[in-house]
Amino acid sequence: MYPSRIDSATGSARTLFIDGRGFVTRFIEQKTSKPAAQNTIFVTLRPNFNVQPSATISILGLTGASPVQAGPLINLEPSGNAFGSSPNVGHGEWLDSKSGLRLFVRNTLLAATDTVFNFNILNPTVGQASPQISMQTNILIIGPQAIMQQPSLLSVDDRAFVLANIRQSSCFPGATNTITAQFSINFDVSSVRVDLSNLVLSISGLVSPSRSSASVDAFMMVETTWSGPTDVGLQFKRFAKWNEKVGLMQLYPALPSRGILRDLNYSVSWSIVNAVNAQDPPASVSIQLSFTDDEDQRRDVAKTMTMSSEALSFLGSVPGDAFPLKVYGAKFTFLAIAQSSPWPAALNTITLTMVASIDIVYQSTITLSGLTGSSGPVSGQISDTIPQGAPWFVAHKPTLVSPSGNGEMESPIESTATWNSTTGTLV
Repeated sequence: MYPSRIDSATGSARTLFIDGRGFVTRFIEQKTSKPAAQNTIFVTLRPNFNVQPSATISILGLTGASPVQAGPLINLEPSGNAFGSSPNVGHGEWLDSKSGLRLFVRNTLLAATDTVFNFNILNPTVGQASPQISMQTNILIIGPQAIMQQPSLLSVDDRAFVLANIRQSSCFPGATNTITAQFSINFDVSSVRVDLSNLVLSISGLVSPSRSSASVDAFMMVETTWSGPTDVGLQFKRFAKWNEKVGLMQLYPALPSRGILRDLNYSVSWSIVNAVNAQDPPASVSIQLSFTDDEDQRRDVAKTMTMSSEALSFLGSVPGDAFPLKVYGAKFTFLAIAQSSPWPAALNTITLTMVASIDIVYQSTITLSGLTGSSGPVSGQISDTIPQGAPWFVAHKPTLVSPSGNGEMESPIESTATWNSTTGTLV
């Protein structure tokens, strides 16, 4: 009888089909993409064979990265005894020439078992795209194998501002106005190895398109107030340079200084006096961090960023009122009128709410007109004997709400007004 063929399974289940030796899981990912930051790299390896001691495994292509500490040794966590050579158990060797890490297998890596570890590096100080990472070992004939990696692995962000806001405290003409700039960056300035004596933080574009032409094109010293991290006031000079003509504010670190730290919010304020006439806000305000190089050229330390603003909180404010240098003309910025009763012949309380952009001085008058069709009240009472059209003094209770909205203050408006029911006019 002739031998009969046995149908075999397909693929890797075929009889005596054997995979070549290799790592069936090769995965790597990172913790942060911030420039010049300490970054934790996480690695998972799973061989399909027992990897014996004396083998070496190299992770290559960590372009731009560098050791956290000087020297070739890289600490591995969890340290254990899987990698390292005596006396450097739990360590790998950094390969500068290949931008990689060499691992010395100390105890057998078991087949079909994950080996998971992590190590720390320093990210590049400038932004870059994610490089292609590969793995190589001295016990396999095949060359470097690509590692399945997190798409953003060692993709490093450009040095940049991550927060850039600016606002003013008042948009009223002639008012004392506090300008406040708030910012944060995604890197430590000290990591860029910039001479802090040449560092300058610039806020530019603080010019209204409708400004007066009388501005002087020269720098003057302006006192600033800093807030944010502990002792931030000691890290920057108290006085800054201000050029009203070109709308440029320049702020400098005090020396010695640790510079600006990443992920912390810094705030700097200074005061100006608003224009006395209506004024449009600047088209755009930008913040820049730069230094002067050896060739006396200005170089960006962080990408210039356009600053945004928020709304002011006074009654009737609209988006854009907080943008620096916007000034209203002399006007009521908010007016509203309401009544307490719509019923015929009923006692009706009329309430007027108003916000003015200027101070209304003593002996000024405010006239409310168009209230026709009502009777002439005296001390809050209606009487048929009141001659129509005669002027009468009306008792009323003016109140002044604080700008913060935290309650009422004593009103400067007199408690009596002149009412003419024929014309519907209250003065």
